[in-house]
Amino acid sequence: MKKAQFFLILLLAAGAASNVFAEVPDAFTLAWTDFKFKNKDLLNVQSPDTLFQAKNDNTELDEQYLFAQTQAAEQTDSNQSTEEASALSGASEAARQSSNPLGGDFFILLNQIDNFAMQGDITDKTRWINNWAFQPVVPIPMEKTIGKHWIWVNRPTFNFVLNADLPDADNINPGLTPDGPPSGTRPPGDIPAGGVPFDSFSGFGDTIYFTLLGQSLPQQRWGGGDFVWAGGLTTIFPTASKDELGGGVYSVGPSGVLAFIGKKFIFGGLYQQWLSYAEGGNGSGANQNFSWLNMFYFLNFEDGWQVGGTPIITADWEADSDDRWTVPIGLGVYKTSLFGKMPIKLGAEMQWMPINPDTYGQEWNIRLTIAPIIPSLFK
Repeated sequence: MKKAQFFLILLLAAGAASNVFAEVPDAFTLAWTDFKFKNKDLLNVQSPDTLFQAKNDNTELDEQYLFAQTQAAEQTDSNQSTEEASALSGASEAARQSSNPLGGDFFILLNQIDNFAMQGDITDKTRWINNWAFQPVVPIPMEKTIGKHWIWVNRPTFNFVLNADLPDADNINPGLTPDGPPSGTRPPGDIPAGGVPFDSFSGFGDTIYFTLLGQSLPQQRWGGGDFVWAGGLTTIFPTASKDELGGGVYSVGPSGVLAFIGKKFIFGGLYQQWLSYAEGGNGSGANQNFSWLNMFYFLNFEDGWQVGGTPIITADWEADSDDRWTVPIGLGVYKTSLFGKMPIKLGAEMQWMPINPDTYGQEWNIRLTIAPIIPSLFK
């Protein structure tokens, strides 16, 4: 009988407090629901004695209820604090890992918008080339196939030329005849006052695809991080929609990367070399022999902040020595934030080219980056 009285007291106390159950934290609600289900038969007992006892003990039960509610609320607050701390830690780790050329347990949808200010001997004012590059970074773990820490990454790059101020090839040497320049016209190769005629172009550019196979090895030195090395192939496909926007050749060559992806700092270089082997698509069809060295360096801060740069050093080995090299220096700010559970990296970087082609080349660049990071389909 005492057991029945006890459980009926709980029932009546629950009825008295029913108007506040909607505000009870989830932990307490689940516990109460589980109790009612397991003891549903006992809770149906009705007796004047138990009603009288419930009235007398109502204050004590209210105190017990409030204590349970407080405990649940504190647990909820603790969980929220833990989740917030985890989110901040997750943003910082996502920022670090997204700087790894081999990627990680995720895909990166890299969007990079470059705004090149162009100068040179053939123009008397600043011209512009604006390019949007979309590069999905797709790493595939190879631990089961090759061994521990091995990763195979695939990185196609689709180029959308938003605007390109380029020399008008049809009018660079106007007035020329098969017998040579007529009287009053400039000789071939001479640059007129004010520069040569220019036109603006837009459309789809050539597509680059490169793949790397290597390892991301955990390290304890320098504050901890990963030592990354990999090698592979890189290719260019002549997919340009206009002659002015493409090379008109297929090219292939080696690619490789060495980097340290640390918790405090990041430093490395990604190298690609292209040699043309066949003509095709839109473009001049001229031989290609050029190199890219994509340097990247960052200092990592809390909450997903990074300060650093991603300049690309280029060498056109088919060009004259005065037009061969482009060497930029870059510095920018990047922030990785969690939108729900999805990290997104945003960045803005300024680049200056102290060494650039004399005839026509990049003088400076503003680079904008938007990179959603999504779960990998490969585990």
